[in-house]
Amino acid sequence: MAQGQAMEKFKEKAASTTVTVGGFTVVMYVLEVINTLVSNRLNLEFGIRPRTFSSLLDILTAPLLHGSWAHLIANTGPFIVLGILVFLVSGRVFIGVLATVWVASGLVVWLIGANGVTIGMSGVIFGFFGYLVTRGIVTKHVLDIVLAVVVMIGYGSLLWGVLPNVASNISWQGHLGGLIGGVLSAFLFRARRQVAQSWVR
Repeated sequence: MAQGQAMEKFKEKAASTTVTVGGFTVVMYVLEVINTLVSNRLNLEFGIRPRTFSSLLDILTAPLLHGSWAHLIANTGPFIVLGILVFLVSGRVFIGVLATVWVASGLVVWLIGANGVTIGMSGVIFGFFGYLVTRGIVTKHVLDIVLAVVVMIGYGSLLWGVLPNVASNISWQGHLGGLIGGVLSAFLFRARRQVAQSWVR
């Protein structure tokens, strides 16, 4: 009976994960199709323009837009993998972390970003990375520590992306903001139940 219940919970979580992470991915691809048809005008309308008050609300839209299909494809894999790992902690934690890193990344871009328009999901990806790595330190649970090590090994090279001027067309400010948001999220959304239950909520 217990094994059957565990399997049902796993199936429910897998379905929720697929719908949520997959839904964001589908939205990004649909928007890229539209963006292509309108010659990337969506980027100019809804990308973040630093220190422009009328662009503050663009913090909410910019991560869903990309400069090209290559840009979108490059972000898709890390977003899905890291997003699923965050969602496995719990759906509510995923929403909390996503909101925190989404806003933190965009706000840092708005405050100190270079002139021009910033778009893309990479700031959120850096946030997921920061959350998963820091979570292992915060909870000290063996599964969280193992996952943090695995994520660090698999995606540790992302950290180069927070260095200023790593590339002229890359927003290190967005990466840095997302990473800060992810670290903060690990403290804000630490498990409130017993640590041993943190991966079965």
